[in-house]
Amino acid sequence: MAASGRTVPRWMATAAMLQIARSMVSSSIASSITSSRASGWSISQRTIAVSRSPVFSTFSKRLTISREGLAFSPVLQRADFLMGVASGRWSLAREVTETAWPYVFTFVAAAPRPKSSERWLVRWDLDGYNAQSPTGAFWNDLVTDETPAETFLPPQKWPKGRPGSVVAAVFKVDGWAAPGKGFYHPYDRFARNGHNDWPTANPTCVWTPNHTLVDFLALGASLA
Repeated sequence: MAASGRTVPRWMATAAMLQIARSMVSSSIASSITSSRASGWSISQRTIAVSRSPVFSTFSKRLTISREGLAFSPVLQRADFLMGVASGRWSLAREVTETAWPYVFTFVAAAPRPKSSERWLVRWDLDGYNAQSPTGAFWNDLVTDETPAETFLPPQKWPKGRPGSVVAAVFKVDGWAAPGKGFYHPYDRFARNGHNDWPTANPTCVWTPNHTLVDFLALGASLA
């Protein structure tokens, strides 16, 4: 990027993009609240107005959800989440609504592979967020005669890794309690069941209330 004949460092350009994204989010929220008040709607602490910005994939216009949802909603405006969206590493796949909660759908960019998708759809179960760790799995939203309803992506279609690799371990689809329905990692609450030794063996991967879904997203994006 150039300005006045000078080259702008990449980090400055990225920071500028992030600031623009935040401004767009703030403007949209303020506009939504103003419009709601003009229409006679009441704005409660449980109602979160979310933008429909070109930086993002899909957002709900109004998000009214549980206490766990209120804990999650600020994640959508965190710098690390916005940076991941701007860089194409992940994005929301569907609007986040009270009806769909505790399920949140995201796209995660896929590593280049022959005959492979450019992105993966992931359904996250955020029940008890964020005191309780999430669980997530690749999701199939293609409804056909053979699969009349959305469901987990068949294990044979999950991304594969070399034997012994981290990819193969996290995307493990057999030999544990919930194959194909969770990620085999200490962050995932399904995978953690029955592994009381994991917190000691993997202290840096222990989920705490200080973690957010971005931590899990970043892991998935680095492997998928």
